[in-house]
Amino acid sequence: MPQLRRLSGDKEIRDFIQATDDGRPRIAVIEFTADWCGPCKRIAPAVQSIADRLADEVAFAKVDADADKDLLDDYGVKILPTFVIVRKGKRVGKVKGADVKRLDAEVQALVDDK
Repeated sequence: MPQLRRLSGDKEIRDFIQATDDGRPRIAVIEFTADWCGPCKRIAPAVQSIADRLADEVAFAKVDADADKDLLDDYGVKILPTFVIVRKGKRVGKVKGADVKRLDAEVQALVDDK
């Protein structure tokens, strides 16, 4: 079970998204989190489980909200964790807060909608 990739800066995020446009996995999920975020830590095992289960279809990564504060407005992040879901280069979903069931349902719906 490999750890989720950590991204830093807009270029790394754009490159990560671009890689999903070029083949598999075809969906990107970017989690905005922070080391001090209790809910982020609490749901980390569940997020990892979803990432492992959907690894062939979905690429998961994390962005440290404290290190990349300038990106929060760009991605509409107001609370942590926030998950931004991207497909074919477009933001198609966002899950705010530690709602793992909603995250799982939204990502699974995109995977099922081939």
